[in-house]
Amino acid sequence: LQGGGDPAPTAETLGRVALHPGRAEGPGAGRDLVAPLLAAGLLAETRAEGPRAGRGLAPPPLVWDLARGAPAPALPRGVRLRPARQAARIEDLPLPQAFRARLARLPAALAGEGPRRLLLRAAPGAGVEATAAALARAAGRGLLAADAEATRRAGPPLGAAALLAGALPFLRLEPAPGAAVPAPDLGAHPGPQLLAMGVEGGLAPEAAAETLTLAVPFPGPAQRAAAWRAAFGARPVEGLETIRDGLQIPLGHIRRVARGAVAEAALAGRAAVRPEDVRAAARALGRERLDGLAELLRE
Repeated sequence: LQGGGDPAPTAETLGRVALHPGRAEGPGAGRDLVAPLLAAGLLAETRAEGPRAGRGLAPPPLVWDLARGAPAPALPRGVRLRPARQAARIEDLPLPQAFRARLARLPAALAGEGPRRLLLRAAPGAGVEATAAALARAAGRGLLAADAEATRRAGPPLGAAALLAGALPFLRLEPAPGAAVPAPDLGAHPGPQLLAMGVEGGLAPEAAAETLTLAVPFPGPAQRAAAWRAAFGARPVEGLETIRDGLQIPLGHIRRVARGAVAEAALAGRAAVRPEDVRAAARALGRERLDGLAELLRE
């Protein structure tokens, strides 16, 4: 089961081992026993070719690490595990007070009889993962976050890993404009489940009917000023109000721009950060984002 054997055990072999000695075996009985483990994400196929009954099976590495209590589980690319103690409290999020009050009521709502899936909609860079982590902390859980590519790649094992880690799954979706996508398959995970999506696209109707949707608001002046102060830390800043009002960018980008502004001030031989340093860092960030979308045209 650890995946160390060669070849790995097959679905038929594992099913026959699991069968009670007195139970009658029929065609495919072994596969029928293993199928729920595959659907739950506790087992995965080690190779995709050949007849299904003969394919090797093993627990996904993250699921196995969590099941055996590994202190540092091997996280796949694009997956992050954040313990509850590392998340902010809802009341400390740099978001409008009315929105924080709604967030504080969500853990009880998601644990009730209604939908057990929450979709957070926000513009890119809005720091929505920090919002999800605070929500998970309020529910007494950690957060198992996956970016869009990891969500497409992993499937049910993410749900099994979240259960074993005592965490809420937080999965990012990136549908095309006008497209509707199904909710991720998390196998046997009972919920609550947290999803993130930008302002484009949506969930398929059957998934949307079972999902609460919450739009993360753009922070107001007080929240933006607090975010800039936190991002600069002990660094002296000149013209904080000018920075706050002249550059309205999402919270997730403020930290990146602040680091760039500190570097710009150092290059200018100053300790204090000025608005022109922030503007230069913001332009650099904009170029990086656009360059990542550009395609080289060859003659």
